Parts: sequence; C-alpha cells; structure tokens
Amino acid sequence: SCLQLDGLDSLKSLNLSYNKFTGPLPTNLGKNNLLQELQLSTNGFQGEIPVGLVKYGNLSLIDLSHNELSGSIPERFGELSKLQILVLSANNLRGELPKLLVNIQTLFHFAANQNNFVGNIPPGITTYLRNLDLSFNRLSRTIPQDLLSPPNLRSLDLSYNLLEGPIPTEISLSLFRLRLGGNLLNGTVSFRSYGSLTKLTYLELDNNSLTGEIPPELGLCRSLALLNLAQNRLTGVLPVQLGNLANLQVLYLQKNKLVGVITYQFTQLHSLQRMNFSSNSIGGSI
Repeated sequence: SCLQLDGLDSLKSLNLSYNKFTGPLPTNLGKNNLLQELQLSTNGFQGEIPVGLVKYGNLSLIDLSHNELSGSIPERFGELSKLQILVLSANNLRGELPKLLVNIQTLFHFAANQNNFVGNIPPGITTYLRNLDLSFNRLSRTIPQDLLSPPNLRSLDLSYNLLEGPIPTEISLSLFRLRLGGNLLNGTVSFRSYGSLTKLTYLELDNNSLTGEIPPELGLCRSLALLNLAQNRLTGVLPVQLGNLANLQVLYLQKNKLVGVITYQFTQLHSLQRMNFSSNSIGGSI
C-alpha cells in the first residue's frame, strides 16, 4: 500500500486499524506535521518502524500493534515529548528497549508484549507510567529495584520472559495488577506494607523458582481476586489468613512443596470459583 496523505494540510488523527494494508509504514502524513494520533494496528505492515515519525512532535497516541514489523524501536522516539500511549504489541520487533523512553514524562501506557525484545529492562522506565506490558519477550537479568514502586503505577506485566533474581520488595500502593509468571525469579515472596496494598486485585507469580513460605500477610490484601503462586518451590503450610480474602475468586497453589492441612478458615472464601492445590504434600481431612 502506498498512502498519498502528504497533501493533507490539517491531518491530526489517522486510524486505519483492522484492514489489510501491507508494505512499509507511511511517514508522509500531512504537510504541516500536525498529527496527534496514529492508529495502524491489525494490518500487514512490514519493515522497520521509521525514525521519520519523530517529526510529528505532537503525537500523543501511536498504535502499531498486530502487524509484521521488524527491527528495533528507534532511539529517537524519546524525543516525542507529548506521547501518552505507545502500543507495539504482537510484532516481530527485537533489540533492546530504548533508554530514552524513560524521559517522556507524559507517557502513561506502554505495551510492547509479544515481540522478541532482549536485554534488561531500562531502570526508571516506570517513573511516569501507569501501565506497562512487556510480557512474552526475551528480556533478561534482574528486575530493577525501583520498577514496582513509582506511585502512579497501576498495572505491570512482565510474564514469560527470562528475568532472574528476586522480586523487588517496594510496591506501589496504586498497583492493581502484577504479573511476573513464567520467568526465572527466585527468593521469597516478600513485599513491604502488605496492609497498604489495598488496590492489588491480580497477583500472578507462577512458574518461577520462588522459595520460602506463603506470607500470611497476603491476607491483608483485601482486594485480591486472583492469587497464582503455582509451580514454584514454596514450602510450609497454607496460611489461615488467606481465609480473610473475601473477594478471592481464583486461588492457584499447585506444584509446590506445601504441607499441613486445609483449615476451616478456607470455608470463608465465599467468592471462590477455582481452587487448585494439586501436587503438594497437603494432608489431613477435607
């Protein structure tokens, strides 16, 4: 496809999503560079993300997801000082995540899941973000110590990468979803100030190498609807305090090394729809 849009003087928003466009991404999108929103998702666009998009300094929304784009994210994207939403999910992008993205103070939503990104997660990338999704890539090394703590952060998904080392203990009080499953993380499940995590609704730490006991303090996270700690190396007994999670709908603890019994406190989980304790050493009577 060859889009002849460069003659449009006043173009501010372009949405061509859910079509069958192919070829390289267009870069001539209005004579006066006024473009604010560019949505080209779910097409067949190929080739690299053109660095020429940087000339549209007013861009606040870029959605290039679900195409066949390759190459890396241009380092100069960090110059887009008004960018609020950047969605690059489900492409064939590779390379490291640009460190300059950290500098965009307006950026609150960044999704680059389902690509082939490698290297480490740039420190400070969540300073201004509310939502970050980097799941299903090949990111490695440790999670930066300050990644989970910025006060604006609401949703973080790093599942199915090659991340190793411990889970940072400082967690944003605004955090609503934390997904770290399918990595190489080790150490214990240990957060500071569990009682202040009043908004935490989805906690997924499954398919790692976490050790130690399930913290009884998780019972203080009263908004939890989903708790998935399956397929780790967790030991000890089922904390009776989990019976305080009145909103809990899904509890997955299978394939650990848990012992002891299922206590009567679990009968208080009136919202529970799914529970899996298989492949442990839990005994006693039901």
